[in-house]
Amino acid sequence: MNNKILQQIAPHIVAILAFLVVSFAFFSPVLENKTLEQYDTRHWQGMSKEITDYREQTGHQPLWTNSMFSGMPTYLISTPPSPNIFIYLHNILSLNHLRPVSFMFLLLVGFYVTLLIFRVNPYLAIVGCLAFGLSTRFLDLMVTGHSSKIMALGYMSPIVGGIYLAYRRNRMLGAVITAIALSIQLAVNHLQITYYTFLIVLVFGIFELVNAFRNKAFPAFLKTTGILLVAAILAVGSNFQNFWLVYQYSKYSMRGPSELSGNQENTTKGLDRDYVTAWSYGIDETLTLLIPNFKGGASGAPLGENSETYKLFERSQGRQYAERVTRNLPVYWGNQPFTGGPVYVGAGIFFLFML
Repeated sequence: MNNKILQQIAPHIVAILAFLVVSFAFFSPVLENKTLEQYDTRHWQGMSKEITDYREQTGHQPLWTNSMFSGMPTYLISTPPSPNIFIYLHNILSLNHLRPVSFMFLLLVGFYVTLLIFRVNPYLAIVGCLAFGLSTRFLDLMVTGHSSKIMALGYMSPIVGGIYLAYRRNRMLGAVITAIALSIQLAVNHLQITYYTFLIVLVFGIFELVNAFRNKAFPAFLKTTGILLVAAILAVGSNFQNFWLVYQYSKYSMRGPSELSGNQENTTKGLDRDYVTAWSYGIDETLTLLIPNFKGGASGAPLGENSETYKLFERSQGRQYAERVTRNLPVYWGNQPFTGGPVYVGAGIFFLFML
């Protein structure tokens, strides 16, 4: 390997090593064989135990389980390894699923690829990735156990980056990156995040369409769009089996049509509107990007000794009682039923973004 090639790849080696160090340092208890207690993951383990036990005992995948509701297909709860060949790449990027270290590493690497596409200096990109990966929303998802959502978010930025690259500089390379990232995002199976990714792409696509008309480059726009559509079709096709099975069963689930609801104004062809929007951010709650406790913080959070609540209980009931009561109080007053914490990106990062 000559010096020129080494100089070109050196920043990327530094980036990967930095991401590994940060991921392991942030979740250092894994080095002591400790695991993160994740609420939703525990629920899934309970739901899938009958399936897992049967698979281990017989070597066959059961098709039905009675441990969920009044019974349901097992492929909606616990499935065998995906036939998608890009899952092998996903396993590498996920450090063979060493959780939660793998979550952090995947977010950092995915965003790093995107920043490189946007021609950000590799060393500056490392800083940008740390600002992205260490934002509170991702950490909250890790604690809760929203594993598929985190992994889908990890591939969101490369999808957007690949589409940007296809329109701006390299049509084929951008399409390949888009197809691979989208295929894996669909395989990890969190379609809500794929839907949000589509909204971002749609806005960018409209901008590119207007730009194409202004610069009289409409044929080139159509050609790039066509190639990207082929990439998207291939990505969907690589996961079509799972989509078709879920679609077939969805008509018999709570996500299908129902005539049992008494509030017809709240119903849709699937889930009720209140159910769908229960964890939607309020408009003013968006300010938590800048001010973390703008809506109070988490639903359950400790209050320090300097809080007025602590002082009140200390005066009336004593120090020991005040410490116990203020250890976990509902301080959130936003629109969501409850939350593990605000979506805070950092005041400094927010300032730099606006600048």
